[in-house]
Amino acid sequence: PTTAPLIYVDDADSPVHGASTEPVPNRSAPESIAVVNYTSGSTGQPKAACIPHRAVARTVRDTNYVQVTPDDRVAQAGSPAFDAAIMEIWLALANGAAVVGMRRETLLSPAELSRVLPAERISILVLNTSYVHQIARDAPAAFKGVRKVFFGGEAAEPEPLRALLEHVGPGVFVNAYGPAEGCVITSYHEIASIPEDVLTVPIGRPVSNTQIYLLDARQQLVPMGTPGELYIGGEGVARGYLNRPELTAQRFFPDTFSGRPDRLLYRTGDFARM
Repeated sequence: PTTAPLIYVDDADSPVHGASTEPVPNRSAPESIAVVNYTSGSTGQPKAACIPHRAVARTVRDTNYVQVTPDDRVAQAGSPAFDAAIMEIWLALANGAAVVGMRRETLLSPAELSRVLPAERISILVLNTSYVHQIARDAPAAFKGVRKVFFGGEAAEPEPLRALLEHVGPGVFVNAYGPAEGCVITSYHEIASIPEDVLTVPIGRPVSNTQIYLLDARQQLVPMGTPGELYIGGEGVARGYLNRPELTAQRFFPDTFSGRPDRLLYRTGDFARM
């Protein structure tokens, strides 16, 4: 039972039959909103980041963090409601590759995952960091044969990744940093080795058409080696939060470094150092 109006599109008297059959005109522009992603981060208070088309295009086309060809098969391992789905689905389709849906049961079983990845010829995976840590403990050889495994969402631990490298080799695993407000991925670090004495895994350098600034409390650049708050600039930055002007004003600022009055910086609240 529902109070919502129902339209039966296949009825003889459906109003759909009176609609035009001409293609819907494309009125979107690079600044038009492509998707609204709800994200809570560590606060537990949902907020909706408005992601424009230019940000999605920045994430999936002409990238420096991965080159995708029509021969690739990209797994969709996350929910379509998760911002990483932008990367999974459109990284594949916008470059002529295939999207391969992954069953939840497969992801919950390391043994099943080890079977399905080669059977489906998966070449690119986008996963949560904690899940990668778990696979490192339970089935470290599961990713053998996968060309690139991107992971993010939290700090990576050196020890699990060291175990994975022993089974898979260098250049496969990529530590990807990026909040939803930066459209999935902001920086990347391709892992070649994990030295024995390291305590952290770098988040690397910015992806294409993206800038990262480490700023002090006065929003001035900090010196090399000094911790600073991480601000994101470039084409991947969201247009703010849906219906939250006060919160938008707290986290998004004019990008004075770019010289473009229409560009914003996103204040992440994370700290890093060069």
